[in-house]
This record gives sequence, C-alpha cells and structure tokens, in this order.
Amino acid sequence: MPEKSGWVAYASWTNSGSSPISYFTTTWSVPPVPATDNGQTVFLFNSIEPASYKAIVQPVLQFGPSAAGGGSYWAVESWYVVGTQAYYSNLVSASVGDTLTGDITLTSTDGSSYNYVCAFENIDGTTLTVTGADQLVWATETLEAYQITAASDYPSGSTVFSGISLTLSDGSNPPTSWSAVSDPNDGLSTTVNIDGSEGAEVTINYPS
Repeated sequence: MPEKSGWVAYASWTNSGSSPISYFTTTWSVPPVPATDNGQTVFLFNSIEPASYKAIVQPVLQFGPSAAGGGSYWAVESWYVVGTQAYYSNLVSASVGDTLTGDITLTSTDGSSYNYVCAFENIDGTTLTVTGADQLVWATETLEAYQITAASDYPSGSTVFSGISLTLSDGSNPPTSWSAVSDPNDGLSTTVNIDGSEGAEVTINYPS
C-alpha cells in the first residue's frame, strides 16, 4: 500500500519580524542507500518560502528521479520553484557519508523584490541565483518523499540536520522555536534536539 507522499516529516519556523532572513545554513550527512528501490524519490533539504507558500528556495539532496534528473543514487542540486516553474542547478552525485552544508543567502533587495543565492558549500555546479523573489520567511528542515511503497524505500537510521543557523539582515540571530511535524503512521518522526537560531539541531528518524 503506498505510503504518504509529499512533506512527510519536517521542522519549521516563521520569521514574523521586520528584518528579513539574510542567511540560513544547515549541515547533514548523506544517509545509506535505501535497501529497496521501487522508483521512489527521497528529498532532504533546508528551505525558505514566502508567506504565500507559493515558492521555495532549497539546497536539495535527492535519491531517485526528479525534474533535475537523477536515479538510484544520491545527488545534490539547488532549486527555486515558483508557481509551476522549476529552476535548478547542475545535478552532482554524492556519496554515502559525505557531509553537506546547504546555504541560502540574501544578496540584495529592491523594494519588495529580493535576490538570493542557494548553494552547497564546496560543491561546484550547485550554485543557483534567484532574482526578483518575494521575501522568504518560512524556514524548514524537511524530508519529502514520493512513490514510497515500503519502509525499506527510506534509508535506515536517521538524518541529523545540525549547525542550523539563521541570521537576519540587521545582523541578529532571531529568537527561534522550531515546530516539528511527523508521520507516525509510516514510522517517521521529527525531533528538535537543540532549539534556536544558532547551532540548532533537528533529527528525522526513518522507519526502523
């Protein structure tokens, strides 16, 4: 029986202050390859969306196929999806155990128009420039999945999003309380281990 699709487990925080998010960084490791391959797609990422939730900027680790390509292996790329349009950087293969750091940076503003850069640190080809976007306010640490037919379509163990840091354009680190969403019916759980906007940590546990 197919399991839940889409955003199956995540933690999030909304910036409701007057100063926009200028920098959002997260570090995690490439998990084991899933034990079974049923054509599923697994995405792991940190992201920011506008208040409308109609766009997203995200440095993504994926297993399986996507619009950017891919297959039965881990790969990384940066995405900007707005409405029905998807923009993405080069797809770069990644190895199990690799340490990834995904950054989203506000580079400039012009009235209500915001420009960002999204990239994985030290991975050439993953930089994506976003221009003319709405202000991004909803920050997340997310597991997104499609075509999951068995628990073994997920990696084993857990993914720890660590070193989570948010900086505002006024240079401050905002008071941040992460809200966790889980999918207990499918054995997925999200735990906020360390709260805040400096060195925060979120764990997503896969089905055992």
